Amino acid sequence: MLDPDETPSDIGAIRAGDHQYEEYSMPYGTSSNIKWMSFPVLNNYTSGYTTNSNFFASIISTTVLDWVDWKDEDDPIIRMAYVSNTLQNGNNTVTSPVGYKVKLNSSVSSEIFIPTSGYIQSPTTTINLYKYLNGTTTINENWLGYFLPEPCNALEAFSPILSYITSITTQYWSATQVSPGVWWGNAGSRVLNPGDMVIVKVNQNCSFSWNNGQPVEPDYVQLAENFSYTEKADYTPLYIVFEEDFSPELPDEIGLYVNGVCKGATVVDGADAQICAYLDANEEITPENSELVFWYESKAAYQNRVRCNFRSDTLKKNQLEGHLYYSFKVDNKADTNTIVPITSLAQNYPNPFNPRTMIAFELAEEGPVSIEIYNVKGQKVTTLLSSSLVSGSHKIEWNGTDKYGRNVASGIYQYQLITKDKSISRKMLLMK
Repeated sequence: MLDPDETPSDIGAIRAGDHQYEEYSMPYGTSSNIKWMSFPVLNNYTSGYTTNSNFFASIISTTVLDWVDWKDEDDPIIRMAYVSNTLQNGNNTVTSPVGYKVKLNSSVSSEIFIPTSGYIQSPTTTINLYKYLNGTTTINENWLGYFLPEPCNALEAFSPILSYITSITTQYWSATQVSPGVWWGNAGSRVLNPGDMVIVKVNQNCSFSWNNGQPVEPDYVQLAENFSYTEKADYTPLYIVFEEDFSPELPDEIGLYVNGVCKGATVVDGADAQICAYLDANEEITPENSELVFWYESKAAYQNRVRCNFRSDTLKKNQLEGHLYYSFKVDNKADTNTIVPITSLAQNYPNPFNPRTMIAFELAEEGPVSIEIYNVKGQKVTTLLSSSLVSGSHKIEWNGTDKYGRNVASGIYQYQLITKDKSISRKMLLMK
């Protein structure tokens, strides 16, 4: 006999506990659609309920799912994905102590939920951590789900084994213990929220149970809004420290550019900042190929971006127990200069796309501007923008529809930026 939530009814005068219901929201509406997550509430009583193909049913579709990655203890990463229209690894079981990386197709433009009912994982569950990947000397990534019902300071959560930890990494922040009790990444203020996925590296095998003697308020990383970049499944942390003698003022946001392409950005809320750098394979951050851009909200549009060059004596590339990270100290000797805006049109992203894509552009001065879409015959499909804008960086999304709101066909399209003194065009590919 089942309760309305499809979990077994409790037998006897005393209930085993209150069933819980949870809806896990999936990422949507971005070029990446990636989410690091875990599932504190699961129905482990109904047979087959937590099998991947059942639990992830709402996102299992060739038009929705790109992949779901996870790993158990010191085992290799496993991926659930479609291969030749056949779902691979759909028979594995979802568990609360394990962390998952979920990526939906970039075309997913509305929120999708994974509903579940059951009980929250026991807070005394023992979690094993391993230094090496099974059978190798490769440093292991321990993918964990934080399943306690209350948020907790990250260092407090790991307090039983803190001396064994070399790095703690979540989707939007990372902390590295460079020597006993000394951390890069503002570790003391970081918070784990229920449902977070966290990757931990350790210097020896150990085990623990989540510790939360002092629950805190939920805390989520505020994402930068004035830089465009592509989020990936993994990143390399860049820790930035503003020295006391830095002047004149801290920026509101910082963007990292490598070979002229933005690789990540962050909101600045103190002297310590961190950028998740989504680097390409074998790509490095060096003084020769990289720079920071400081963005100031309080300044006029023509001077709100300031370039900061890296110096070899203050930019450091570090490797600690298999954990790669960069550190950079900004002092009063920092080589900075205001970036003079120029009118330009960036390549859309993603490209090819289906059906949404982002178009970024920059204006040298304030004035009227329009962005128009044309098909290969030169016929205007739609006008995305027709307005007066201030100088600086801007972006706008096209959802693959014409001026009547109808979905357009696959093919090559031209998008055109038109100002009072210039017209710039680029091509893009809609591929369904």
